[in-house]
Amino acid sequence: MAKFIVYFTTLVIALSSGAAFGDDNITRLDETQRRNTIAGALGLDQKQAERVIASIDKYDRIIAELTQSLKTDMKELSEAIKSNKNNVIQMLVEKIERKEKEIRTVKQRELDELNSLLTFEQRAKYILFKMDIRKDLREIFDSKPAKERENAPHRPN
Repeated sequence: MAKFIVYFTTLVIALSSGAAFGDDNITRLDETQRRNTIAGALGLDQKQAERVIASIDKYDRIIAELTQSLKTDMKELSEAIKSNKNNVIQMLVEKIERKEKEIRTVKQRELDELNSLLTFEQRAKYILFKMDIRKDLREIFDSKPAKERENAPHRPN
């Protein structure tokens, strides 16, 4: 939890204090912190950590782009449903299903690549590491007052 908080805080500081505006020193600090956090959690040497992080980053970018596109399509679908455009609805449903399938495929490719880079023990540590991060993020998200979460997307239980 402590490693995650350091990583998360560094990320927030980096994004809010200039990394988004091209401050390379902050970006490098964030990348170094991330590499050290993952390397420490998985027991990786520096070379392994760089390969693993490069792989994670590559797939994270692809998934983020697909997810953003998916959100746009879902917003369009919501509008099409409100205006009762059946032909548009069908097209968007098919488009959304294709993108969801593509996201699953990309996630599987990421898993396959990580499996080729990590030992079984490191893979197990990575699974637990991701689980801890998700748990910590959920705790942070759940600790926000309801008013701050009003505009957050609805996630069915």
